[in-house]
Amino acid sequence: MLRPFRTDERWLITGASGSGKSVAGAWVVTHAPKDMTFVAIDSKRDGMPALRAYTVQQARRLLKSWFRRKPRVIRVTPDPHEDAEEFDALFADILDRGYTGTWIDEAYMVPDTPYLRHIFTAGRSADCPVIACSQRPVDIPRVCISEASRFMVFRLLDVKDRERLAGFTPFSKHQTVDRFHFLYYDSVEMDSGEYAPIPFRDYQQELKGYVR
Repeated sequence: MLRPFRTDERWLITGASGSGKSVAGAWVVTHAPKDMTFVAIDSKRDGMPALRAYTVQQARRLLKSWFRRKPRVIRVTPDPHEDAEEFDALFADILDRGYTGTWIDEAYMVPDTPYLRHIFTAGRSADCPVIACSQRPVDIPRVCISEASRFMVFRLLDVKDRERLAGFTPFSKHQTVDRFHFLYYDSVEMDSGEYAPIPFRDYQQELKGYVR
């Protein structure tokens, strides 16, 4: 059993397409406090079909509004040509608001902006957790790996991806797992091991609705 969710942590969830990482991301969010809103960046625009989609501008207005109930997850489906400055402004709003999570479904598709790095490095004190998912760890910003306190590593097919993670975890670049199993590393508790698949449920349906 993994230890309870903490609002000052950064998770990195990696795995090839179809390995279970997106399900794991939703599963982690279901363990966050029920009164915390998450901004979910669905760069592929198809990773969170159960959740209502917003543009970056709509998400920013929603975060700033004091007169509307906040969805538990604000799913942002950015345009492929979205300006990096718009992303940076969204990340700045998350930090300014505090007690707001960031869930990135494909980290290599999100611009590496100053406030993204700031969320990873300074967002702990604002209770702004981050859950970053990626199928290509070799292509994501280094800060997503170096600042992670918890790792869930599903099957990775490219040895270069496993090699990059080996520099930050106790796992070897030669170490692989069965489908839907994952390697877990907690850098705070120095705990690691291989885990069986996460129980199958429609976790996105559980994340619909509003914060309590």
